[in-house]
Amino acid sequence: MIKIKEELKLKQAQQEAEQRKRDKIEDAKAKAAIKAQIEADKKARNEKFAREKAIRDGLPIPGDSSTSTPAVAAAAAPGKAPMTSGVAGKDYSETRLQIRMSTGGQPYTTTLSSEASLREVAEYLAAQVLTIDVETVSLAQHFPRKTFSRDDFSKSLRDLGLTPSAVLIATP
Repeated sequence: MIKIKEELKLKQAQQEAEQRKRDKIEDAKAKAAIKAQIEADKKARNEKFAREKAIRDGLPIPGDSSTSTPAVAAAAAPGKAPMTSGVAGKDYSETRLQIRMSTGGQPYTTTLSSEASLREVAEYLAAQVLTIDVETVSLAQHFPRKTFSRDDFSKSLRDLGLTPSAVLIATP
């Protein structure tokens, strides 16, 4: 009878040891899966960052040769300096604007079509600030220093060199 109890205890100990071993292996597999997921997320984040940076800089998107345009390819060609005269901005369909009031306060941020006129920016600002009148507001850019005239209000943001993004100063 004692022998049977000892054998039973021995079998239970062996089963418990095997169960712990299986649990340990499952934990290791779960850790490996989590690490693989973390690495995949890091890689996806890095690719997304590289893609966004390429779009901001006007370079071809890494891993996507179908969206490359000749102007962008010429800008990214080795041995050639990238265009800095605002010509690279002609490839952008949208313009992100930050409009600061000369009187201070929080800046207003909007994204408009690159084909939108400067008047549309003034209209947006007039809708945001009650003290602004579209006909009397003055818009300027600090860098490069430029004050926009009434004639410029009919020109597109692309033509004024405000793409892909710009900071404007509004004086009521």
